[in-house]
Amino acid sequence: MKTTENIFTPYFGDNLNFRSNSDFQESEDNFFIEICMPGFSKKELDLKVKNDILSLKAERKDKAGEKVAVFKQYRLPRESDQTKLNASLDKGILLIEIPKLEKAKSFSITID
Repeated sequence: MKTTENIFTPYFGDNLNFRSNSDFQESEDNFFIEICMPGFSKKELDLKVKNDILSLKAERKDKAGEKVAVFKQYRLPRESDQTKLNASLDKGILLIEIPKLEKAKSFSITID
């Protein structure tokens, strides 16, 4: 996979008192967003897609009882199939897999 930070345009940045790092990658068939979300559970995360914008909202209390919140938005590539996104959370890393549309995939052309 190659890193392609310019494919996704963060629409708004982090919000409130928590910074989460993001990494963007591309393979032949998919785009990927990895977001560091340490301390968050699946129940505390909310992902939505509307008008080519992927929104992440997360909220929890830290050990001191203080509110920790994240709000991020990403403009999705035109070549993405936004109806088939998958997301998983493992060891504090949120991985969002965004399939490419068939027409966006590369293919070979036979020369006669």
